Amino acid sequence: MYSGQNQIGQVGNPEFITLQVGGNDMGFFDIAINCIYQPDSAETYDPQYPEDPNCQGACCQAIQKSQNNIDNALNNALTTTLEEILNAPHVAKARFFYLYLLGYVHFFNVDTTWYVNSVQT
Repeated sequence: MYSGQNQIGQVGNPEFITLQVGGNDMGFFDIAINCIYQPDSAETYDPQYPEDPNCQGACCQAIQKSQNNIDNALNNALTTTLEEILNAPHVAKARFFYLYLLGYVHFFNVDTTWYVNSVQT
């Protein structure tokens, strides 16, 4: 996990770096498989998200696992990676340097119910 942390020594004298954490590291692939694609017809994915208040279904469990990765592992790894980048000698000596953190779109917005209203006729 996080194998790209030591790449900072290979970038020369950058003026900027973009950083994006891999979605697979955080479990986004499991969310796509269990919540969106559900490719295995023999697998029981039910109950479907968000009608799963007890988190018994594969989708809800994948989301919880991913959220746990983000809340715990990502926080520590991201802090370490940012420190490595900003403390690298060729970055620390740079007159101007920009670090851009890129993000991902949200699969679900659990704070709204737009999806319920959009599928009802």
